[in-house]
Amino acid sequence: MTQLAELFKCALDMCLPDSVVVLGVAGGNGLEHMDYLVTTRIVGVDINVRYLEKVEQRFGKRVGLELHCHDLAESPLRLAPAPLVHAALVL
Repeated sequence: MTQLAELFKCALDMCLPDSVVVLGVAGGNGLEHMDYLVTTRIVGVDINVRYLEKVEQRFGKRVGLELHCHDLAESPLRLAPAPLVHAALVL
């Protein structure tokens, strides 16, 4: 398990969010730790459409998965609030 995936797992375990936004979702590293009975809305944002395609291939069958290709440097992204925002690759 990568260090970023471990950090994400710790955040999920501590917060038990019903909704999470992952800025810089890349290939979805860490989404495998999601408890889909607890977290019913997962929003992945990335600038690279190929990464989002990977996430779709790996996790697309999950209900509540939203993927957005967006450059946060260009404009803000309007999303419904989430109790957990994971931005390890952005920060």
